[in-house]
Amino acid sequence: MPVMMARTNWNLPPEGSYKLNTDASLLSLGEMGLGGVLRDERGVVKATMVGRIKAKWIDMHVTGAAASCFGLRIARDLGVQR
Repeated sequence: MPVMMARTNWNLPPEGSYKLNTDASLLSLGEMGLGGVLRDERGVVKATMVGRIKAKWIDMHVTGAAASCFGLRIARDLGVQR
């Protein structure tokens, strides 16, 4: 079976800002994996993050929101404000 790859574009954040990309996956019933990368205005990786939490839901919208909250918490802890 052929593999189809989607092409996506990633844009730098505005000057003086950071960009946070996050993702989540359901690992097994009751567990979720979280990950993310934080880049500066030049696209330089400033932090990466990975975590595993217990999950009481299966909805991918909720898991995506949990990943975003996870990434924002890490960015805040690192002192990122923009």
